[in-house]
Amino acid sequence: MGTLTLLGAASLLPLGPIAHFYASPFMIEFVLGIGLAMILPRISAGVLAQGPWVFGLGLLLLLIAGSAEGAETLRLVTFAIPATLIVGGLVAWEMAGTLPRIAVLKTVGDASYPLYMLHPILLSAMAQGWRAFGLTDLSPWLYVATAMVAACGAGYGVCVLLGGALLLAESRRPRNLAASDHQPLPSLIASALPLLVVETAQAALLSVPVLLLGAFSDPTSVSVFSLCNRLSMLVATVVLSLGAMAAPAYARYHRLGQWAALRHEDGRNRLASAAICIPLILVLALGAAPLLRLLAVDPSGGVPVLLILLAGQLVFCLLPSRDLLLAMAGQGRVLRTLSLWQLVLCTGLCVLVIPVAGAVGAALGSSATWILGAVGLAVAVRSRIPQMGLRNGGRASW
Repeated sequence: MGTLTLLGAASLLPLGPIAHFYASPFMIEFVLGIGLAMILPRISAGVLAQGPWVFGLGLLLLLIAGSAEGAETLRLVTFAIPATLIVGGLVAWEMAGTLPRIAVLKTVGDASYPLYMLHPILLSAMAQGWRAFGLTDLSPWLYVATAMVAACGAGYGVCVLLGGALLLAESRRPRNLAASDHQPLPSLIASALPLLVVETAQAALLSVPVLLLGAFSDPTSVSVFSLCNRLSMLVATVVLSLGAMAAPAYARYHRLGQWAALRHEDGRNRLASAAICIPLILVLALGAAPLLRLLAVDPSGGVPVLLILLAGQLVFCLLPSRDLLLAMAGQGRVLRTLSLWQLVLCTGLCVLVIPVAGAVGAALGSSATWILGAVGLAVAVRSRIPQMGLRNGGRASW
């Protein structure tokens, strides 16, 4: 509550770009979400049963306050609080076991991450097409409905394609689960604390270039970099999804000391990452100019930014899931150290090059961080898990 109060008060003050981001309504909404996660498990069944009423109250407040004059200025009141009531009411409703099962909504939920990654690009492209075909005189609600259907359909399509590929890879994975002698597992908190730092640092890595670009450059540069970064992050999304599928096998084979199986699983993961991501990178690179025009970005400024970012993603997809391999092998402290150095490096590079090169400088700082991070993690794997570097007979496989 103290954090929420401070953020709410700070959001009304005139602040610099970086400070304003951390006191923005979006950050307050994030804190409110954390509060929901902490409170709801402690609420009694009788209170949870009131979820539909809380949900309805949130919708009513959103309709009333959201349409009021100056709503955007007081976003904390007009949007954040109603949104919290809507989400909290729905979750409480579900926890009470009385929320109707709607297959269409579940399908959209299954595709939520691809939808999250794709919707800014799709909505921007649809807006350009809407204007190009002279449809701006039609009701804006028609555009909203069409855009929602298109975004959900595209997100679900990507989910099915990527999920099918991952399930196919999972079905071919070796299933030898023979037990072997091993040391007792460390406590959950001992394993989780370093990874908490890692997750925080990785989240900060995504926002640091944008924040510093906003502080040192113009809004157009921020927009160009943000859109290009979204496009390039499609590669990282594929790599991370493949890694999430491989992570349980990494942990199992490392725990059981089945080094040949671990190397085999890692090789499959690297092959799948390269096979999917390299063609994706080529499509994005070769089609950069028309794609950016579709998104209303000037290719003369956007193409160099996108190509630089794709160079970092190329190295990342060729050295995939090194962080997950370290995490599953119990090397959380090593991973924490490397992540913090990545954050320091990214911040330093961006401070140096953004004032000189703008969006291109942000892309250089971000891409260099991805490349050096991937190489550093690969070296750490070779050092900390030497069995990964040897094939049968003791020959190096690096």
